[in-house]
Amino acid sequence: MGATCSKCGVLEPVDPTTTRSSRQDSPDPQIYDLMRRSVGLSDSTPSAEPGQHHLLFKQQKKDKPTVPGAPTETYLPPTRLLVRRHSPRHYEEGLSGTHIYAVRYPSDQPLSVQKEMAQEQAQPKTKLKRRVVQEEYEIPEIKDGEPVDTLFRPSTMAVRPKQTVVDWVTVSEEHNIYIADVGLTMSQCDQIVQVTEQVCRGQYAAYTYAKQTLGCREFPTLAAISQPAVHRITHAILEFSQNNRLALDDREPHMVKYDVTKKERQKLDMHTDKSEWTFLISLSNGCGMDYEGGGTYFEALDATVHLSRGHALIFPGKLRHCGQRITSGLRFLLVGFLVDKTGVKAVEKENDATATATASYQSNMP
Repeated sequence: MGATCSKCGVLEPVDPTTTRSSRQDSPDPQIYDLMRRSVGLSDSTPSAEPGQHHLLFKQQKKDKPTVPGAPTETYLPPTRLLVRRHSPRHYEEGLSGTHIYAVRYPSDQPLSVQKEMAQEQAQPKTKLKRRVVQEEYEIPEIKDGEPVDTLFRPSTMAVRPKQTVVDWVTVSEEHNIYIADVGLTMSQCDQIVQVTEQVCRGQYAAYTYAKQTLGCREFPTLAAISQPAVHRITHAILEFSQNNRLALDDREPHMVKYDVTKKERQKLDMHTDKSEWTFLISLSNGCGMDYEGGGTYFEALDATVHLSRGHALIFPGKLRHCGQRITSGLRFLLVGFLVDKTGVKAVEKENDATATATASYQSNMP
């Protein structure tokens, strides 16, 4: 991975010996190279072992001491969308199709990928100037006796967060599919993944985690560390949609883990969500870095969208979509559903009224 100047974002030459084996394993070496450059441009933290396999709690390593004078800020280049019709090996395997990759890359530098197989998607985007984020990740404290739900209540989400999303790009204006850069650094994504893996040691957590999902509100430490990221993206959606009736569903957010070693956790079948808006925050890099394969396929687009770490995919829950199968590694997502609370309450009242009327009718029957 190339070294980067934090001020100008210029990429230094890449040492081929550090990436050769992983590049050879990737079904799409060009996209792998592009992803490595993207990570190099946006990461100011000391280089770490590639991939997140070392984050499994069974293989955890001791935290490394902080390097004196290490950068406290990270420069995040603008998010650009690369539309790739297929990759050579994917085509040979009969998996050809349209893939949309979200990468962080300077707007004045070309995306070096074969033109006959890819093009850049230039959609309207919201102009956001701030692209420097703090390395310090402010985790809220939960006071004694205070319920975890207070971290995600509507009044909390409505307050402007200290760190807002740093980019917002349009994947499809017709279908309201967007990608936002939540402003998470690689080390912050790793922190959330580590806590997720740690809390799943418990019997209850292991049971729910086997189903591929884990509710953040069930565990105070997981709720606290995920709250800043959820706050940023939720507030951004509220501002974008101009709908103050939206709020997180009472059971949200939750973690999703794709694991190639577990057949039932390699993919997620086609479905719709019971939400006005759904967001998926990626905590892993694809293209052979943390996992291979994967991505979110949308039936309406007939295309698969791939995110980088720290990116969030935002779309209406009514759109049919699925989580594509991963072929190697681990993929982690922080997911949330925004619902219209007034509509939910109206349905609940109607159901209660129906149940009351039914009970009254049955009690009056001879």
